[in-house]
Amino acid sequence: MKAKIIMIAALATMMVACTSDETLTQQTAPKGEGMPFSAIITMGSQTRAITENTTEKTLKTAFADGEEVALIHNGIVEVMSVTKNTDGSATISGTITGNPADNDDVTVVYPASAVDATTKAVKADLLKEQDGTLATIAKDLDLCQSSDAKLSVAAGHVSLNGTVTLYNQLAIVKFSLQDAKGEAVSATSLVITDGNDGMTTVTPSAATSDFYVAMRPSIDLYYYFTAIVGTDSYTYTKTGVTLAKGTYYQSPLKMTFTKRDADIAFANEAVSQTWSATATENTYAQTASNTGTGTVTYSVNNDNTCGATIDPATGVVTFTQAGSVTVTATAADDDTYTYAASASYTLTVNKAAGSISFESETVIKNYGDVAFPSYLTIVGDGTVTYSSSDTSVATVNATSGDVAIVGSGTATITATVADGTNYTYETKTAEYTVKVNPTTGIEKYTISDEQNW
Repeated sequence: MKAKIIMIAALATMMVACTSDETLTQQTAPKGEGMPFSAIITMGSQTRAITENTTEKTLKTAFADGEEVALIHNGIVEVMSVTKNTDGSATISGTITGNPADNDDVTVVYPASAVDATTKAVKADLLKEQDGTLATIAKDLDLCQSSDAKLSVAAGHVSLNGTVTLYNQLAIVKFSLQDAKGEAVSATSLVITDGNDGMTTVTPSAATSDFYVAMRPSIDLYYYFTAIVGTDSYTYTKTGVTLAKGTYYQSPLKMTFTKRDADIAFANEAVSQTWSATATENTYAQTASNTGTGTVTYSVNNDNTCGATIDPATGVVTFTQAGSVTVTATAADDDTYTYAASASYTLTVNKAAGSISFESETVIKNYGDVAFPSYLTIVGDGTVTYSSSDTSVATVNATSGDVAIVGSGTATITATVADGTNYTYETKTAEYTVKVNPTTGIEKYTISDEQNW
């Protein structure tokens, strides 16, 4: 009996011991309290931002003291500090909350700033705004994380299930911007749009032709680039792009210049000139304003009624008569500017002022005098028609204005003018009076046959 009691006591002791061990392996932190955490992490083969040197592109493979990583577990984000170890690994440490249990899934993310505290995941817009420098990528955008990591909880302390390796989740690309001739283009921003509707805007602190950009991995993806250079823009497109995680790429972008929009215009769309008898005065020129650098050429349209010709280079119009014409200016696209439309104006050449007048208001003639000319003075090219108020006294040639005496008395000679091609007449008529005296001196008698001297 005594032996049985001893055996039962021993068995009880063993059970207590087993219960104690089991409690340790399944230990969780008291609710609402934290537990100390520390673990060792290492880097994958290509996990940190590229460090430039003069001979090659190398990888920065070690963490630095003071950096931070995030632990994501059970919907909680914990931030741990980094201490660099001599063998290139790092020790991460801090306090972990949220009732961690042994074998809980956990994701380790560098940098901690890349994790969204609300979504408990990597920020969706992490790559949206960048400054194009390796320093910023190494500090904030060199996204690394673990896979298949689990918590290990024992003796009031939390760790990871062994040394955990972080692997880079992004590619790093150095874009060198060039124009179509291969010369460097210094841009103030570079916008990258991909076929998955993702967009990254890279804005350096100063204009540069080299941009370092952290990009998500892709397979056979389309990319569209827009670079802003001053007030101009350049574009580049690339299809079938594949980017691998943790890989560094260099890509010269031969950007296509997007031409600036330009226009031409005339200050006056309607212009009037007056025809002149002096041929050298029958010219006009209006130069079109040009917001670009394209060559401007001038021409006259088919609605030309003033006999106009034009110098295509200077726009000087020479006209030969009254009328109108439409002048058009066109500008040729060049390497910098493109023109959407032409410009035009209407030139109206007005008729000059003409006049008609007679030398005298009264002409005195005697019956039997010979015919005399019109004595009309005309300025202009109007057509004149003559008439007489009394053809029993004087007749007039309707075209030439020559007057023939027919009998004694008084008649008014009138000249009527019609506007010509280049002249218009405010006063259309002029007139003078012809007074014809009867014959004087020896009278004419008829002598009969019977009369004797």
